[in-house]
Amino acid sequence: SAVAAEPSKLPSSKFETEPTPPPPASSSTSWLASLIGSSAWACLAPKVTTGDEVISAPDAARESGSRPSLEVVAAAHEQFHRDSRQRLLELGYSKMEVALALDESNGDVDSALQFLQQSSTRPAPASLPAPTPCAVAGKFCTLCAADSTSIAGLTCLAMDSHFICGSCISTLTKRQIEEGSVEIRCPATSGCDSKPWSFAKIAQHVPDQVFNDLVSCRERQCERAYKAQEDRLRAEASRYAAPAYWSEPHPAGMRWRVVQVSRPEWAALAEVASLRPAHSLGGRDTRVLGSHTSFRLGQAWRIENRTLFAKYAAERERLKSAIAACAAQGRRAPRAELRDVFWQALGDLSTRLDSDVNELYLMHGTKPDIVLSVISNGLNERYSGGLFGHGTYFAEDLGKVDQYVTEDVKQGDHSELHSELYSVSGRHPGNVFYVFLCRVAFGYFCTTKNAKTDTSGSSIWSSDKRELAYIPGVAPPEPFHGLLGETGAVLQRYREFVTFHGDRIYPEYLLAYHRC
Repeated sequence: SAVAAEPSKLPSSKFETEPTPPPPASSSTSWLASLIGSSAWACLAPKVTTGDEVISAPDAARESGSRPSLEVVAAAHEQFHRDSRQRLLELGYSKMEVALALDESNGDVDSALQFLQQSSTRPAPASLPAPTPCAVAGKFCTLCAADSTSIAGLTCLAMDSHFICGSCISTLTKRQIEEGSVEIRCPATSGCDSKPWSFAKIAQHVPDQVFNDLVSCRERQCERAYKAQEDRLRAEASRYAAPAYWSEPHPAGMRWRVVQVSRPEWAALAEVASLRPAHSLGGRDTRVLGSHTSFRLGQAWRIENRTLFAKYAAERERLKSAIAACAAQGRRAPRAELRDVFWQALGDLSTRLDSDVNELYLMHGTKPDIVLSVISNGLNERYSGGLFGHGTYFAEDLGKVDQYVTEDVKQGDHSELHSELYSVSGRHPGNVFYVFLCRVAFGYFCTTKNAKTDTSGSSIWSSDKRELAYIPGVAPPEPFHGLLGETGAVLQRYREFVTFHGDRIYPEYLLAYHRC
């Protein structure tokens, strides 16, 4: 429509328009663009039906000698859409497919064709228009030098517009299929950077069998891609999923449960409990004194708390990523080594652990009063403390954790606990003590003997006895993940393992043992 003029330039009648001198025919397209304010519209140059004659919209405007009315523009726009639909219908797509594609592409034919190629199968060969010579003067096939004016083929989409004859396209397509590729692009040796031809164009220049092979090759590629994606997702999920040897998921409303261990698990746990202590028993921290010299397993349970394990697994993956980042900067995490007889007694249990993150099975002694709290919520470093700060303490020797336990004498003394444990495993064995065998992601740890400095003399603390120092030479800063207390200074008999984050602990087994 005409753009309103300023008041001083309005014609005598507000209902009339000033005649505009007709432009030369060669500039009719740009002239129409200046009239209707859309260069894109002018470039389309749609046809308009005026009586029995079909002329272009620019010509209609030029011959009328005035600016085109809204009716003329609308008619031209509608005619153009009809022509666009017809072009796509000739390729074998249905009317519904074409209508949807044009709506999705705002009427742009090339975009509509791309949409159809991505969402439709190949049209029936009988519906495809026959290939026609490119008729590009002076163009010859890049591969066989055939003349483009007499042989059908394709020109590439690059600036050089290389011509490839139909026979060479078919040969090229076969070779690409053998190599497992579905992108058929210009093979010019001059380093052509043309985009691949669409399947719709390829289909017009290759035999049906070759095109079917190309489609099959693409389907195989998609299947492989889906399979690879599925494997990646499965591997990603497995890093956070509960162990495969656990029982079925809990019923709705149940956060956790304790189950009887399997026979192989019982054998390993019984051997761990019966190990001879590496040093003498008792000490200043012992809560219940005794004259015992060894231990024997009375009962054992596996704790299946999927929510708690998911938190642990997520933190384990974070530590693994942090350790890899440290290694990339030349700082390799030390390997944690446990007492030989303890490691051997674990047997197949140790094969479940991830050595890349120094995942360990370690023991933590406890009291009957807090067993259920630990099963439900995990171990909380805020309730712990000692020579090595406010962390959760572990040991590789039952002789060490035996100092921190209290006795569960008989059935009924701790009714809630007993109803959970002994309804699963049978009657209370009498006079037992409890210890957790925990998974601990010990990560990149530091070692100390005096609870103040590490083996290099640097302080082990960034926050006094609450958070460990940063790993030297690593950016961004990353604190040490665990603390190993070695014997020789403040510790005389047993090593201690300390972590300051509860998410790095999963209490997987509960052992009820006897002193002997």
